[in-house]
Amino acid sequence: MKRISAGIIFSALSGVISAAALFVMYRFPEPVIFLSTVFVWWLLIIGAYWFFSFEKKHLFLHLATSITFVSLMSLVEWQPLVVLLIVLAIPLFGFVWHWVAEKSRHQTSLSYKSWRRVIMMLWVLNMYGWMTGLFSLLIFFQNISRVLVSILGACFAAAVAAMVWHVYFEAEIKTFGFWMAIVALLVFEIIWVLYYLPLGYFTLGFVATWLWYLIHLFIRFRLTRGGIIWEKQRLFLGINVCLFTFILYIARWV
Repeated sequence: MKRISAGIIFSALSGVISAAALFVMYRFPEPVIFLSTVFVWWLLIIGAYWFFSFEKKHLFLHLATSITFVSLMSLVEWQPLVVLLIVLAIPLFGFVWHWVAEKSRHQTSLSYKSWRRVIMMLWVLNMYGWMTGLFSLLIFFQNISRVLVSILGACFAAAVAAMVWHVYFEAEIKTFGFWMAIVALLVFEIIWVLYYLPLGYFTLGFVATWLWYLIHLFIRFRLTRGGIIWEKQRLFLGINVCLFTFILYIARWV
């Protein structure tokens, strides 16, 4: 009971500190205060992993989620949505802490499937935040290297895909090397092509994340013993093609 209570307290504290850091960055956007807050926030996260001896591979999730929130908060112009992001940081970062601290216990529980679905969706959110941020860099800074940005996005997409697969399969991340290379190559091409579409960075980030999700999902199916059963996926693919075409059509008016 004491362990559970301590875990809940530290999870809540993690969420509150994260929300406080985001609030300071939003309220005081001056470069010195902004960067100092990010530095202290990351220092606390890294220090917590060292102090509590958490698995270092989960540090990627924590830092990636922090960058996602900073990216989205910096790009959103509607104040109520910014406030919503800051408020959502409390349960989300609290959940990340709880997952990292109690992962071994959850792996043996009946609710593990539900936990890993939430982690998977959190990675999808991270993917969207990063893709949106990268497309905003390409749009706002025309002189930035598109090759460098595409490589960065491709590497992140491959790493996230591997982390998701690792949650579903008890295997070392390095065993997914071949499929990570496939994801990286495809996402590099996706970023390169989507850049030419006359769409905003939020829409471009959404489309890139959607395509990445389908790619990583079918590779995950391929990694299972049964492989991809295409007969069961026809309706799913058909719906996605129709939705994808519809969204690209109406995105011109958004």
